[in-house]
Amino acid sequence: MFYKCSLPFVRVFAIAIALCLAGLPATAPALRAFDWIAPTPEELSATASAIDPEAGAEILYRVRQIDDSEYVAPATDEYIRIKIFNDKGVQQFDKIDIEYASSERISSLEARVVKPNGSIINVEKKAFYNRDIVKGGDAKVRVRSFSFPRLAPGDIIEYKWCITAGSNILAARFFFLSAMPTRRAIFRLKPAPLAETHGTMAYFYKCDEQKAQRGDDDFHYIEMKNLPAFVSEPYMEPEQDVQPWMMFYPVQKGQTPREFWDSVAKDARARVERYARKPGKLVRETAARIGANAVTPEEKVARINDYCRANILNYWVYNPRGGLDAAIREKYDRSPDELIKTKLGNSDDIPVLFIALARSLGLDARAVLCSNRRDGAFKMELPISYYLNEIFVAVKIDDKWCMYDPAHNMVSHGMLRWENEGMPAMIVMPKGVEWVVTAQTPASRSVTKRTGNLRLNDEGTLFGDINIEYSGQAEITARHLYHNETDQKIEELVRESVQARLPNAEVSDVRVSNSDNVLKPLVLTYSIKAPGYAENTGQRFFIQPGFFVKGEDTRFTESERKHNIFFKYGETCKDDVTIRLPAHFRLEEGSAPSGVKPGNWGGYDATISMKKSDNSILYKREFVFTPLLVPAGSYQGVKAIFDIVHNRDSHALTFKTGE
Repeated sequence: MFYKCSLPFVRVFAIAIALCLAGLPATAPALRAFDWIAPTPEELSATASAIDPEAGAEILYRVRQIDDSEYVAPATDEYIRIKIFNDKGVQQFDKIDIEYASSERISSLEARVVKPNGSIINVEKKAFYNRDIVKGGDAKVRVRSFSFPRLAPGDIIEYKWCITAGSNILAARFFFLSAMPTRRAIFRLKPAPLAETHGTMAYFYKCDEQKAQRGDDDFHYIEMKNLPAFVSEPYMEPEQDVQPWMMFYPVQKGQTPREFWDSVAKDARARVERYARKPGKLVRETAARIGANAVTPEEKVARINDYCRANILNYWVYNPRGGLDAAIREKYDRSPDELIKTKLGNSDDIPVLFIALARSLGLDARAVLCSNRRDGAFKMELPISYYLNEIFVAVKIDDKWCMYDPAHNMVSHGMLRWENEGMPAMIVMPKGVEWVVTAQTPASRSVTKRTGNLRLNDEGTLFGDINIEYSGQAEITARHLYHNETDQKIEELVRESVQARLPNAEVSDVRVSNSDNVLKPLVLTYSIKAPGYAENTGQRFFIQPGFFVKGEDTRFTESERKHNIFFKYGETCKDDVTIRLPAHFRLEEGSAPSGVKPGNWGGYDATISMKKSDNSILYKREFVFTPLLVPAGSYQGVKAIFDIVHNRDSHALTFKTGE
């Protein structure tokens, strides 16, 4: 990596909070997560949560203990005890998923049910199984799953496990809140061995009190009691920005955060300049070929970016066909010439190749270390290189820094992924650094263009073909969704999406074009048959011309909002739908829905007309939404916009049949 020490985070099981820290004992008890602790009579007889009487379940006790004191295989032990109060609580625990990384190993997993009379039902070993789930839109995570047998109100469930990592954790973050109230939670960390010049610090976020202690056994710890449940809301900021949490992290004594980031930049500068200051012969020849006949700096950079995207496979992201030579995977700091020869690189190497190619063409190109929105807002005062672990390239064009992400081939020219847009970034200069905020892709560039060529029969069944073309951030999202999936899986994904709003619809002939060619637009096509699409009341049919929005629920349903509203990126949706009707259908009543006056949020417009030559409905719709982060206090305004759009989208025409 570019950094002195890239600090991986422990997998965090999100748990419950508010923020009053309980009074702490002088020394935290020596806890072993793998030892069962007998429930108390009060816990067995409890019928409701004292923190929230409406809660279906409550965490009675939780301990998370991380022993990172060895140089290898740090162990994270966790033990959770939960009281089930009613049927709602039973449903909450239909299935338990324990997440862990592919580089981690889960062991010592045990679970049991304690009945109100004290009898115990152990979960059998054969009930535990592994599976992958999709989280965060496109990211797959590994989980160990199981269910509790014969669960009923009044029961106490307990489970415990150990996760062993392959390398030191160094920095460990603990979320304080969960989906249910928590009576008692304890977090303990024994830090990794550090030089005498380093120590372990505690950082608190959204906490009224900030206090952690160190016990006689060298564990740093914190204990909390009576924490309320965390209420999740749709379109919410990343959990790291909403939840209160704390982190134990290493720090060099006497070093300021600014000095820390300067040292990170120094390491990155040395790595880049080693290869980019005097590019090798193969780099120079490749650059000359790429830039041949290119006139402007913009054209040169675009060609370099497309060359990296189309020709250099990032083996940290994708598996090469036929596998990867172990010698390549294990070699750190490969030269740009090697990348060109093997057509293989990683997220650290590819930006260096880009910089070397750009400088060969006389361009001012620099390495950029950027933060990731999924990790929450960047905190400069928290000196952990993980928070600037995205590596990009900045090229100076017309006295302006333009950002490129050549390591992720799904990202189009002149863009970054949504996670990295509008985020603080550090440009590594010849001397020192330049802090900037990355630009955001305008909604006009992230377009989903949907076209429907459809016909309706006498029974109200809709038939036809669908074509959807993506660009910008919408294209990146779609490419991640369909990448590396089988044709069968893609058809299943499309069918599920359509049937979510048109339950009786039949989807066939699904095809994704250009999924293997990132330099061409991604296009999805399929055929549709939707029985009962038009509502029939005798001689009248009610037809909603907005095929792509029919059956959608309104975006926001709650009357109030606690958390800010967060959209990953601004986007534009353009619909063009033609519905050919039987010749004897005659428009009885109809008009186009009124548009919504454009504002700083975007705009909405829809038009409907009839084509008499073939008795077709022609429907066009455009919806643009630009805000990314809206304060919770402005929720009613955002809700009103989407309610109005939903109302306009539901507009229907009335047709009367007859010879």
